[in-house]
Amino acid sequence: MPPHGDHAFAVTSVNFAISVGTRVPRSLHFYRVPKELVQINPRWRGYDYFLVGEQIIVLNPRTHEIVAVLDA
Repeated sequence: MPPHGDHAFAVTSVNFAISVGTRVPRSLHFYRVPKELVQINPRWRGYDYFLVGEQIIVLNPRTHEIVAVLDA
């Protein structure tokens, strides 16, 4: 589900809890949430995401806190 022309690569493991409210290190590479996810939840417009295994992790770009964990 990466944005057009961009390929989101999954991270195989992380050293933090994958749960809503967790702050994510800025060293990870994030992608802009694609329009398909914004259609599911319009509040995610302008938010970022990254992949961990088979999960889509949606982040607030200002705080870098996880706001949703979705199955890919």
